[in-house]
Amino acid sequence: MDTKDTSSPPKHSLLRKIIGFTRSDENYQPDISPVQNIPSVSQKKVSSNLKNIKAIILVLGVFYLLLCAFILLNPQFALFFNNIFGIEYITIRFVLEYTIYLVYSLFGILLGMVFLFFWYRSIVIKTRKNFKRGMLWILTLVFGGLFFGNVALFAWTYNWFLSIDFSNIQERVLIYDNTLLGYKRNLPEKKLTFFQIPKKAI
Repeated sequence: MDTKDTSSPPKHSLLRKIIGFTRSDENYQPDISPVQNIPSVSQKKVSSNLKNIKAIILVLGVFYLLLCAFILLNPQFALFFNNIFGIEYITIRFVLEYTIYLVYSLFGILLGMVFLFFWYRSIVIKTRKNFKRGMLWILTLVFGGLFFGNVALFAWTYNWFLSIDFSNIQERVLIYDNTLLGYKRNLPEKKLTFFQIPKKAI
């Protein structure tokens, strides 16, 4: 009778693999995984439902972010929400502004924590493997670039958002501050501020 253990080796999460990779060589001890119980039918059903809920939340979140980006790039699409759903332009502006704050803040915090983690580990890790130390420094530079790139992209996105006048969308006058996006107008009143320029000149 064959008594070989045919069970598959335990799978480690990505976070545990990263932490294991960043350990010092002399302090590293392999994790001893406990004996895994075979999940019951009810546990499998709950796990499947949780995966479906996570997938739905992910799809809705991505769709919402794409919709906000589309409105930023095409401000007159806000007319659709105003005409069909009766949503005021000030509400759309409020939602877009706080979405920009929230999304870039979450990405900034996450990227900043990962950047500081790899930077710290690349300094204090004790290893004789140049490959491990080199990889940690490369990851530090990559996530550092992503962090500061996120800050620059936030500045550009918020600058674009401020250049949209949602109160004038019906009049097709979207850019109300020409200095923000570098627009130049060949108007005889170009020495005046925008608020002093008569509407006929626009």
